[in-house]
Amino acid sequence: MKKKNKKLRKISSIMAVIYSATLLWTGQASKNEKVIYGADEGKIKIEYQQQDINEIPDKYNTGTKGKLNKFNPVFNSAINYYTITAKNSKDEDVTLYLKLSGDEVTYYVDFSYAENKKLSGEIILSNIDFGECSLKPNKEDNITDNISLVYKNCRFEYVSTSYPDSKLKSKFYNCSFYNFKGSNAYFERCAFGGKPNDALNPFRNVEVKDCYFSNMNHYLPKDTHVDGTQIYGYAELIRDENGDPILDAKGKRQYINPLDAKNIKFDNCRYEIPNIVYEIRPEDIVKDEEPKVATINACLMVQLEYSAGYDIHFSNCILNGGGYTIYSHAGRIGTLSDISFDNIKVGAGRSYGVIYPDIDPDTKINNLNATDSLYIGSAFKENGILKLSVTNDTARDRKLKVITDKGENIFTIKAGPTDKTLNTPGYETFDNMPFDILKQVPGDPKYAVCFDVTDPNNIKQIRFFNETKEEVYIDKFNSSEDNVLLSGKCGFKNADVSFTLTNDYVLTIYGNGDMDNYHSGNIPPWWGYRDFIKKVVIEDGVTCVGAFSFWDCFALEEVVLADSVKQINGKAFKNCITLSEINIADDVKVIEEAFVGAFKYAVANGLYQNEENNNTSDSKASNTVKNNTSVDKKDTIKINKKQIKVGSIIKDKKTGFVYKVTSVKKGYKLKLIKCTKKSKIIKVKGKVKIDGVNFKVTSIGKKAFRTNKNAKVIYIYKGITNISKGAFKKCKKLKKVVVKNKKFTKKYLRKRGLSKKVKYVIAK
Repeated sequence: MKKKNKKLRKISSIMAVIYSATLLWTGQASKNEKVIYGADEGKIKIEYQQQDINEIPDKYNTGTKGKLNKFNPVFNSAINYYTITAKNSKDEDVTLYLKLSGDEVTYYVDFSYAENKKLSGEIILSNIDFGECSLKPNKEDNITDNISLVYKNCRFEYVSTSYPDSKLKSKFYNCSFYNFKGSNAYFERCAFGGKPNDALNPFRNVEVKDCYFSNMNHYLPKDTHVDGTQIYGYAELIRDENGDPILDAKGKRQYINPLDAKNIKFDNCRYEIPNIVYEIRPEDIVKDEEPKVATINACLMVQLEYSAGYDIHFSNCILNGGGYTIYSHAGRIGTLSDISFDNIKVGAGRSYGVIYPDIDPDTKINNLNATDSLYIGSAFKENGILKLSVTNDTARDRKLKVITDKGENIFTIKAGPTDKTLNTPGYETFDNMPFDILKQVPGDPKYAVCFDVTDPNNIKQIRFFNETKEEVYIDKFNSSEDNVLLSGKCGFKNADVSFTLTNDYVLTIYGNGDMDNYHSGNIPPWWGYRDFIKKVVIEDGVTCVGAFSFWDCFALEEVVLADSVKQINGKAFKNCITLSEINIADDVKVIEEAFVGAFKYAVANGLYQNEENNNTSDSKASNTVKNNTSVDKKDTIKINKKQIKVGSIIKDKKTGFVYKVTSVKKGYKLKLIKCTKKSKIIKVKGKVKIDGVNFKVTSIGKKAFRTNKNAKVIYIYKGITNISKGAFKKCKKLKKVVVKNKKFTKKYLRKRGLSKKVKYVIAK
């Protein structure tokens, strides 16, 4: 019984570590849980985190290692086959029989040959450099039992497999590729890249785990389409008797027999593919012509061109680069469904934006965050020296602090590339990029705790190396006593507008007049803290939010605007991908593309360019903000056999409330715009059911209560997040307002037209 309890305690301890690490990785832990604290005389106990349990992929822990043997099949003239020796799962020698194709590069494992038909289980090939050769299965319909061709520590240039479903699966462990194209494959700890082409083109039944994609940005003498991963489906090319493609009347290739892209899964993969010019060769330069550049379209591109696609999922990935980092859109033929991007971190190296603007509405993106700290992939020892593979995907220089049993070490890690720093001195080649920089910690330490200490108020534990079985405690970090991190002026043409940034990462703009407009030559003064700013408060007196003011503030979640703000200039909140709450009155002028890239806010609020305003350059934020959520204008719901879409007006006959539809996506949303019944008590609830359909009521319009002049008490329940200016005007008999959202302070309601004579109550 004691042995059993001891075993259970051990399992519980392991599960607790994994659970704590999972919270950190998924973002469920609070700010104070970024480092797991213990109690030992004022010290903190160091715990393992997700990146310790499952290492982030880098160039040291993926791909081939050591000396490889050259691929050298032996020709057997008696049977007209090449042969190569492999191993089975019992470590016994087995022979593969190969046919050489006409290009004298591709070797086919011919499963119609009698000896190959006898193969079963796993056939293992290890430590082989295939060079320019490719090993490809052929005639797989002859396979009667499930077979796996397993490659361990092998190097390839280009690999492809048969496209349909098959009983043959290809498995790759610690292999290196320029490109893989095909189906029925599994990859683990593999490295992709090295030439300017798509690194991976999966068709169906493909799983990719712990893999690294990088170094694809080489120079070519012509424009090149390059993605880290592109999924475009599959169809057979129609060819004539000579094997040449048959073209249609417009000169385009024709395809038949499409196969849906499906069952494709990525987990814990990393992409470093910023768009750069690389290796410009003199022989490729044409006189009086600009050199062409290899172009990156996306880290992850899902664009169905030949067939439909579904059951495609990416999780726990780190992405840095691309024109748009994530592209998900049904192409000219296929449709797209059941696709998700979960728990994705995005670096600053992209050229245009995080998400392609016309993203497919069936794409689900959950927990998308900016990479706001250093991270470490490999941690290993050589000759008593601890080596750390450190990467900086952010746009500012960062500091790494390593605390060991021998002392402390501080390193400065150069800022990562951005759209502004690419193609400038210091970033001409991939090798110049600050990816997987090896930092050495001497002294043969028994343990090392690594922290990003770039900002003393946002210290993050990023790696724990421990050779001992003992618990490790270190001194607590001392936070800065100064509450203000940064302050200064930010007014347009010397307008009296200033700002303060406090150590809780709240940026407050105050004064009188317009904010300044920013651009690449005039960056916002808080630019260096853009990875950390979580809340922006613009106080009464400020009249305009300047262009690009909060551009790339990835951590920005909430914005509070005073009623004095009458205009939001272009791209003010560009790429604020975690912004989910901002109160914009109906009379605020929102310049086109003010919220481009504010993906989470768009999803949360159902904002998009409404067909009523397609021809206007300016639009109200309540229904026409242009951003990266493309909602099909045909999306509708049915109520009493009537098609209801965004902008439709519906009435709840039970209460007399009139609503405007703000979203018809899952969790239909409404804005209360009118109360027609003359009730003395008005209750605005966050959830309503109208004709059998459940809705969420999230906002109250500017004339919502004017039509009910008999109202004496108004209750505003949880779920309501915004009340427009003027909502309470002309409510002359109103005596009391009861709110269940602490955001709606007395001051907030006064600015919405609530008389000072009306009693204000906050209820639980």
